Amino acid sequence: MSKYASDVLSPNFGIPHVFIIGAGASRAAFPNGDRNGCKLPLMKDLIKVVGLGSLLKEYDCHTETTDFEAFYSMLTENDQNSELLYRLEQIVFKYFAQLELPDSPTLYDHLVLCLRKKDIIATFNWDPLLWQALCRLAKRFGEDLLPSCLYLHGNVAIGYCNEHKPATIGHRGAHCGKCGSYLQPSRLLYPIKKKNYNDDPSIKLSWSEVQRYLKHAFMLTVFGYRAPKTDVEATNLMKQAWGDVDSRDIEQVEIIDIRKAKEMYKSWKPFICQEHYFLRRDFYNSYAALHPRRSCEDFWEAIMQNNPQEERPIPRDANWQQLEEWIAPLLEQERKSTICKDETRS
Repeated sequence: MSKYASDVLSPNFGIPHVFIIGAGASRAAFPNGDRNGCKLPLMKDLIKVVGLGSLLKEYDCHTETTDFEAFYSMLTENDQNSELLYRLEQIVFKYFAQLELPDSPTLYDHLVLCLRKKDIIATFNWDPLLWQALCRLAKRFGEDLLPSCLYLHGNVAIGYCNEHKPATIGHRGAHCGKCGSYLQPSRLLYPIKKKNYNDDPSIKLSWSEVQRYLKHAFMLTVFGYRAPKTDVEATNLMKQAWGDVDSRDIEQVEIIDIRKAKEMYKSWKPFICQEHYFLRRDFYNSYAALHPRRSCEDFWEAIMQNNPQEERPIPRDANWQQLEEWIAPLLEQERKSTICKDETRS
């Protein structure tokens, strides 16, 4: 094993590092757009970016708000079955479904590689880019070494079969492994005042899973998600799983956002115990990016053993060959650790 790997703590933590990501993460990952230059919208500029202006003009529909979710909620209150709503939903789905990853490694590839199988990424985003990153990394490194992803507001890449309990989740258009039916597209748009995640079996399953992970998480990183006041149900579900903040006196919360520090702290204060938090403006300054695949081990060593570990940042400008060479010692150490544990059990 290389000297690099011998200096890294063994992967001995089974408790998870939970990443929750919002639209700001996709915008940060692709500031110049996707492979073809298509921009990643935020809720405040989605109407303009997706090109809904002409449709709204056709229906003589005007809005004073720049928040798309608030606008959509207003439309559903007026008429939940209108032709305008149907066409709007189709255009939004089509726009996100066309998005593609560049060939070179991206921030989303780095995010996935910084975490392990025990960890989870829960996303509110509709774009398919994280899913695409997971798929191509599974081919390169093996699915058993990568974190899973949960889609809390649906996703254009994901399909569901709700004929079973629990629901079957997989790639949109693939066959259900239980009954053979095609997996149906997930719903993307929900009225903000009447979001009820329990009404949709597939979304309910994702929320049940993220709550389970949050309950046991050692580190929680929120990347580009602002916990909007309009999405009260989402915030309540997460807080319910996280529990009494005074009981989380070891766990660490990390917020990655471009907002001012006071705003970031205020949004997530209900999850923070005393001074147990980091505020970051860049993913590459996050704990996972500076301590890839050992974030929990390294943080425990720092706070409980007074033995801070050296930062080993993921190489953000590396090509695929360089990235594979860099991560190989870490993966080798993990495989050997797994073998040793299996031999001990037997």
